[in-house]
Amino acid sequence: MSPANADTPKNHFQHTQIYGITVDDSWEGEEKTVQIIEAIKAMKAKPTVRIVMSKDVSPKEYQSLFQQIHDVAYIMATPVDSYDMKKYSKAGYLKRFQESYAALADYVDIWEIGNEVNGDWLGNDALVAAKIYDAYKFIQSKQAESALTSYYFAPEKQKGTMEEWLKRYIPQDMKENLNYVLVSYYEDDNDGYQPNWQEIFEGLTKYSLTQG
Repeated sequence: MSPANADTPKNHFQHTQIYGITVDDSWEGEEKTVQIIEAIKAMKAKPTVRIVMSKDVSPKEYQSLFQQIHDVAYIMATPVDSYDMKKYSKAGYLKRFQESYAALADYVDIWEIGNEVNGDWLGNDALVAAKIYDAYKFIQSKQAESALTSYYFAPEKQKGTMEEWLKRYIPQDMKENLNYVLVSYYEDDNDGYQPNWQEIFEGLTKYSLTQG
């Protein structure tokens, strides 16, 4: 399969509402892929499929999967999951996005430049911010769509709030030009705590983080 055309802008994905599902590559065999595709085709609305890429799998190895899924859905690519963030140097993180774009741009509608970026398991906050900013600038240079995912948690679960982290570590140009801001939340990990989502998303607009 020929590589994606890395010079073609991918900025045609504009939707007021996104129906999303997440898949990873933990399954094995073509049969499972077919089952996933059939499930997607059965949905009433065309979804956006977030594909979480494994660190030990090269972007080129994903071409067939991305092509098949993109035939029936939009795709949001996650080249680096939050649990792998510490395994990448600043240069290595950017390289992962560059290689992913070169191999997969023809099939990707949104690039997740950072996943659960304020999670306390990611390591040094300033370094995390520098990594995702490099990825953001690269995706911006390709005129492609970018998404940032933050991590919400119950009070006292982490030091500092999600909002404080975003305000401190996300540069102003990134706040103003990100296409989508998403919030990851696991109720089971937060003792059933129920956030006030309207208040949370209204609060994000104060930092110019208005999408998602």
